[in-house]
Amino acid sequence: MLKDVSEGDYVYIPAQTLLYMYEGCTAEHYTRVVAVEKPLYLMFVRDNALDTRLCDVFYEGNIWSIFRDGAYHAGDDDEARC
Repeated sequence: MLKDVSEGDYVYIPAQTLLYMYEGCTAEHYTRVVAVEKPLYLMFVRDNALDTRLCDVFYEGNIWSIFRDGAYHAGDDDEARC
């Protein structure tokens, strides 16, 4: 789970991580889902206020949600899960 990550920090996600796009003010039903093909570094935007299991990241010009337990804090010596 990501800890001590701030807006603008980068997080590392491994290949095949799912990114979810939600519409409106709900985290109940996603409108799009993407599985990334390769590992990526994405900018952390904020904690997801509607679902504490998620955090929001910037990907291809939009805000997407990812599960915190599948993301790592970028810059750690071993990309350790935070």
